[in-house]
Amino acid sequence: VCILFDEYQKESFIFTSSDSDYIKMWSMDEKFIKNISKTNINEKYFIDTYYDNKEYKYYLISGEMRCIKAYELNLNQLFRTYIDNNSYSEHVSAFIYNKGDVTRLVESEFYGTVRIWNFHTGNIIQKIDVCRRIPLVSLCLWNENYLLVSCVDNTIKLVDFKNFALIKSFTGHNNEVCTIKKFIHPTYGECLLSQGLVNEHIKIEEELKPEI
Repeated sequence: VCILFDEYQKESFIFTSSDSDYIKMWSMDEKFIKNISKTNINEKYFIDTYYDNKEYKYYLISGEMRCIKAYELNLNQLFRTYIDNNSYSEHVSAFIYNKGDVTRLVESEFYGTVRIWNFHTGNIIQKIDVCRRIPLVSLCLWNENYLLVSCVDNTIKLVDFKNFALIKSFTGHNNEVCTIKKFIHPTYGECLLSQGLVNEHIKIEEELKPEI
């Protein structure tokens, strides 16, 4: 599930997804608005939204088996499919960020690979093999130099985002790290929020720096 706030219309919308069903768009007062896409035999593992400040368009980002799809919400149609034909697993996390004049889509698959795409052209920019056959769960851009990736082996991986290489692993959770998020704490500054799976602790790390 994700929430989209339209800063121009001053409205908020909720999007929900489930296995082998439509993505559904709802108003905040729980009224159904429309279906976004038909999944057929694919499954929707994750959704997020992106707003293009230059083109004034909203996009819905959907993870599936073998690919990521972007839907243009203004037209209610598929914008682009991002697929690596060498990938055969679920794509469960993604985000979009701008670097220079290029809007980039960063996504991870379940079998240890992170890919960086040109969002508008659909061309792949770089592949990073974070780990072999260890499912990747969540992504977090720490800054333009470092990417953090959570895994089912109870670790959070630190990736050099300039040289596209794994630097180190952070341990501390007793099971799968299912969510990681960067936030700014009023006292401690830049922090990482991480949550383990099933009755695990939520952990906050102060100023994660590579050494970091």
